[in-house]
Amino acid sequence: MPFLNPKLGIDFSDYIADRTLNFTGREWVFKAIQNWLADPESDRFFLLTGEPGSGKTAIVARLAQFAQGVETYPGLKAGFLQAVHFCSARDSVWTDPKEFARSLALQLATSIPEFGLALKDIGEKTTNINVEQTIGTAQSSNITGVMIQNLTISGLTGQEAFTQVVVNPLRQIQQEGFSQPVTILVDSLDEALTHDGESTIVSLLSKLSDSIKPGLILTSRNEGRVKEKLNAYEELFLSAAENLDKNQQDVRAYIDTKFRQEEPLQSALQAEELNQENLITKLIEKSEGNFLYVRFLLESVALGQQSFANLDGLPQGLDELYYSSLRRVVELGKKDWVEVYAPVMGALLAAQESLTESQIRVFTKLKESVVWDCLNDLQQFLDEIEAEEEETQYKLYHQSVADFLSKRQLVIRKKKSNNRYYLPEQEQHQRLLEYYRPEDKPWNEVQLDKIDGYGRQHLAQHLVKGNRVNELHLLLNLENADKNAWFKLKDSEGETASFLADVELAWAQADEAYESDPGKSIGLQCRYALIKASINSLAGIPKELLVTLVKHRYWKTSKAFAYALQISNPQARARNLTALAKYLPNTELLKLQILQAALQSVRAIQEDSDRAQALTELGDELTPDLLPRSLEVVSSLRTSGYDRKALQGILNQLTPDLIPRALEIALASQHTSSRLEALTALANKFPDLLPQALVVRHTDFDR
Repeated sequence: MPFLNPKLGIDFSDYIADRTLNFTGREWVFKAIQNWLADPESDRFFLLTGEPGSGKTAIVARLAQFAQGVETYPGLKAGFLQAVHFCSARDSVWTDPKEFARSLALQLATSIPEFGLALKDIGEKTTNINVEQTIGTAQSSNITGVMIQNLTISGLTGQEAFTQVVVNPLRQIQQEGFSQPVTILVDSLDEALTHDGESTIVSLLSKLSDSIKPGLILTSRNEGRVKEKLNAYEELFLSAAENLDKNQQDVRAYIDTKFRQEEPLQSALQAEELNQENLITKLIEKSEGNFLYVRFLLESVALGQQSFANLDGLPQGLDELYYSSLRRVVELGKKDWVEVYAPVMGALLAAQESLTESQIRVFTKLKESVVWDCLNDLQQFLDEIEAEEEETQYKLYHQSVADFLSKRQLVIRKKKSNNRYYLPEQEQHQRLLEYYRPEDKPWNEVQLDKIDGYGRQHLAQHLVKGNRVNELHLLLNLENADKNAWFKLKDSEGETASFLADVELAWAQADEAYESDPGKSIGLQCRYALIKASINSLAGIPKELLVTLVKHRYWKTSKAFAYALQISNPQARARNLTALAKYLPNTELLKLQILQAALQSVRAIQEDSDRAQALTELGDELTPDLLPRSLEVVSSLRTSGYDRKALQGILNQLTPDLIPRALEIALASQHTSSRLEALTALANKFPDLLPQALVVRHTDFDR
């Protein structure tokens, strides 16, 4: 299935594998979903709800494995899902509406060949959408079409992107007769609500037209802000009283599995001389049917951080478990909560993506040795993400940990108590802001060029979440040498699209403030509209100037690439991208992406003569993996002579394996002279074709 392909959208593979570790039970949930899928009169949305830790994500991750074919369940066969998406409040990319649209479109294009063709057509007609593709026959289909390799969306809001690359292709293939079921899975819609901006993933789904027919399996906590947005949904509430027995049976099966598979748990059981059945019964009672409670507790026991010595004294419920576990960490670690642990947990609570140890050090101002010890002490509350040749990254173990840290009061031992580990979320965002704006300096005194990549990417979100929206407006209005300072910084790093995202975020905040202060809001709205228009007007830089700017290192390649992509006219865009690619050495990391974008721009040119000329100019730069697509551009030319001209333009790059396709295109030419000239050019490079060229010459002459 496409959603486990790391090249397509967001790679959820590791996340799915982690959430299904030791998965057991849940047949009653799968049966309900199976019945919903089988009922042609069912509501569009199947909404799976439950309390934090009730197992929603594990269930839908298992559904993804059924669809992948790595696990099986009767009635839920491989391929029954066409796309999946997991939202996470601890990763802003996963809750970004535009990334959501991009990820779904890439998956649907691979799952449904007709969708891929429709997406390609839309990409060729829309300047803001760049579809990178190869030509071939889709697996399990007799449709010869496109296999989408990448999708770039620029200058569109989340709603516009969703409409253009998901809704419109679905509508198009339905109108053309596609009638097969389409099912999409989206997890944790409540976490998607943490996104700040003009739209959220929830609002995108709520606005789906009735004429678009995909079914959606959704999960969320029992959250009114999600439910009120959705119309006509069938709900299964995992935590309902009538499901208690089934949940407890599933928890029992999970505990049995853990004890069979993990020796440290067996050793802990034997050390305390406990009866396994009695222990399981007590764990089920203490967990209140919560899977996350059991998983967290058993992992703590396996690590030697908890014991079964006092079963009656085990924490009751998830919050109490977190509270007692964190208290034990602080006591055994012998470090001050406020001065040491709280800053580390607070930085991870506010972070918009996983953080490295180095980032945690600079955000907390703690010594390396202190942070290292702290991360080891807190490991049961953290997920570690390891990558080759890169620093390990850290994030909070589960959203329920963030919820626990954000609660002022808890129920401990059946009594309401103050949470001594309470971390006001707004303060944590402000803590990160202090690093970028030390000593509360005005933003015009901050050295913006010293702001790192994380800050450039996420500073705007932290200003909003830290209740400093006015500072965001000030930041976006800063001038430096008569230029917008924040734009100048991001533009210099080739992050024009990121700057526009900040503008959209600030614009959305101005929209929200309209009722309380319409005069100020209108002024801000006009300013942001002018900023966007101004950036778009800068795109038309002549190709000679574009190359010169890169040649003399006045611009980074990424910046030149970003500007070229903003050009609305495909012919001018292809010209600039081609010129940039020709200048760059093959060792330049961005060169392949630039070539792909250039070829896509060539495909979008309407006039045959202009398209042939653009392909000829690009010809010598084409890499082997781009040649099949370039041949399809040649094949699309039907005006006399232009197919021959375009074929000759890429001739020097053709490889023997492409001869059959090139020959097929040459023979398809509608004009005798063009056909013969194309064959002669091919035979000049590949002499084995000379006999065939003679045959064609005699055949045409006899006519």
